[in-house]
Amino acid sequence: MHYSREPRVWGTATNAQLVKYLKAYGVMPMGEGSIGGLNGLLLGVARQRGLEGVCLLGEMPIYATRIANPRASQAVLEVLTKMLGIVIDLEDLTAMAEQMEPNMEQLYGFLSEEAKAAIARFEDLAAGLGSPLEADQELFDEIERFLREQRDRGEEL
Repeated sequence: MHYSREPRVWGTATNAQLVKYLKAYGVMPMGEGSIGGLNGLLLGVARQRGLEGVCLLGEMPIYATRIANPRASQAVLEVLTKMLGIVIDLEDLTAMAEQMEPNMEQLYGFLSEEAKAAIARFEDLAAGLGSPLEADQELFDEIERFLREQRDRGEEL
């Protein structure tokens, strides 16, 4: 996704009925992929033990997965508060997202023109399909090269 686009919320659950429930809140069902770390472990253990559980994931640009993304967090919290029927003040998170915008723009600016074109191509396809797309290896290689260079130079974005 391009950093300026509103992040979607993706989700999965321990059973099909909960997946339908998530869809009612605009959550995009994860068709494939995996959830790593503690999130995946908790959901997997819940399912094994017959407990109901859901996982909500905020969409973020693949080229910015190593930095905080308050917009993705805000998208998840907006869905969660609707689901729970509660109100949470997201003003600080909104301000944080606005402060991160120049960093995201800078990060995007470091990508090659080929990588930017690939992102735009997949954005166009995703808009028509409404489902996650696997980017080509060239794009992933370009992003990985960029992130490695930044890490090696010790730059903070």
